[in-house]
Amino acid sequence: MTQRQNTKNPCPSNVLADLNDNTIIIDEWVNSENDYTVDRFGNQFQTKHKILNDLKKSIEEIENKSFLPMSGGTVSGTLNAKTLKENDVRVYSPNNKPTADDIGTIPAVKKEVNGAPIYVVGSHLVFKDAIGDQRLMPFRRDELPFGWYFRNGDNYLLSSPQGQALNNLSVNYKSDHKITIKTINGQQYINVPTAFAPDGRGFFERAVNGTTRQVGSWEDDAIRNITARFGNFITSDRDASGAFRVDAVASPAYGGNANGWHTVLSFDASRVAPIANENRAINIGGTPVIYLGV
Repeated sequence: MTQRQNTKNPCPSNVLADLNDNTIIIDEWVNSENDYTVDRFGNQFQTKHKILNDLKKSIEEIENKSFLPMSGGTVSGTLNAKTLKENDVRVYSPNNKPTADDIGTIPAVKKEVNGAPIYVVGSHLVFKDAIGDQRLMPFRRDELPFGWYFRNGDNYLLSSPQGQALNNLSVNYKSDHKITIKTINGQQYINVPTAFAPDGRGFFERAVNGTTRQVGSWEDDAIRNITARFGNFITSDRDASGAFRVDAVASPAYGGNANGWHTVLSFDASRVAPIANENRAINIGGTPVIYLGV
């Protein structure tokens, strides 16, 4: 009988109908040119024809690889380590190290000075322990030395070398200097600190004790209070000097007194000192920067 019975009896079975089906299935697996056949339960599986064809294709693919030729069943030839990949990802080894461009980092070279490691990028020395240093520099913002960045709150991609340097700073440092990660147009960014108030004025730096006031905190401008008082007075002369100015007089001071005046005096610091729209000391400009070493 060449027609299947498909009894779906559980395995093992010695029912004649199942023996008939098994014979047909084995014959199809061995001799059929189809790629698949099915068992008596309806499960599909590959035939010998399909298995051998796939194996042949695999062997041909291996033989055609330039870095893995085969001869007489043995592997021979020269292995190019730079073409090795695993799951389409390049594989590296101690003798096949990636370049800085390969992994998206800076091309730093490690050296030792008096037993201490230093890192050099081209002709620039990188101070790993100085990353996060903030200061004023005498250079223009577009002429800063390597590794230094204008401290104006700019955002950098979190995945960039600058972003990684910022994100690797301590939690306290990032909190004190308002360094945060944010999402812009679907990408993550992180900012450098800023040395400027919201109205654009630059901060003066001041020492703090780390207890009642912490680094990174800022205070608005202020002066010590100045107080003064005039009583109800009558003057016989309209004279004023220094920061005081006579604004108005009235004569006579009161009925029957022709020798006195009611006088209005104003206080104007510009009469005796330079003034501006802010409180400041004499100063010289510098560019506020932060060191990231990249």
